[in-house]
Amino acid sequence: MKARMGLLLLAGISIVSIFAPALAPQDPLTLNVPARFQPPGAGHWLGTDEFGRDVLSRLLYGGRVSLLVAGSAVMVAAIVGTACGLVAGFSGGWLDHLALLAADVILAFPGILLALLLVALAGPSLAALVVSISIIYTPIFLRLVRNLTLHLREADFVLACRLLGVRRRIVLFGEIFPNVIAPVAAQAVTCFGWALIAETALSFLGLGAQPPAPSWGSMLASARDYLDFSASNAIVPACAIFLTVWAANRTAQDLQKERVE
Repeated sequence: MKARMGLLLLAGISIVSIFAPALAPQDPLTLNVPARFQPPGAGHWLGTDEFGRDVLSRLLYGGRVSLLVAGSAVMVAAIVGTACGLVAGFSGGWLDHLALLAADVILAFPGILLALLLVALAGPSLAALVVSISIIYTPIFLRLVRNLTLHLREADFVLACRLLGVRRRIVLFGEIFPNVIAPVAAQAVTCFGWALIAETALSFLGLGAQPPAPSWGSMLASARDYLDFSASNAIVPACAIFLTVWAANRTAQDLQKERVE
């Protein structure tokens, strides 16, 4: 499988983050001020931060938060967008126009600014973060599935079902839906990388996980003031974000190539 490289890396990062409590060498919230800014070594493999907390432990626990928020947001966006796209594309008429209008209104705003506004209005919390990020990516799935449904509803097997009097619900979810799963999955992997960047940016601004809970974005935010003392505290979460986004993009590209082939 050509998508194996990116998929394995993405799966590995996810598994390590999920099992952070078992893998983390120390409690990520334990303060040890005398040991602040220690370089990487035997006691602290990735060093310590400005409060003497173990960077590796915070990286693992922070990955749980960042990946959970990004994954949950994409899942919500994919479910809502796919359902709306199926109904809009199959029904047509005013319902289709209304769905497209709603999608265009959301897409008219820069995504990160819209998410920033929504989180600021709702207050900083992980739930608000998930809802805000899912809103900005729902139109992408809606448009994708709607366009695929417009094409599939004219296919011979769908026309045959409609001529035989098969219920619309069965045609929609039994015949059309299975044919849009693969494109939606590829799009979901791509959006996961984008959602992770959005989560990191909002957490960097203090609108995600609240201190002392770690996340990759908040780790970057706290490390920016101490770059002269310990640049590795910023480099470590930045590399984790880069590798995760790269793995997601690589997986999505290879999945799309496999579909074409």
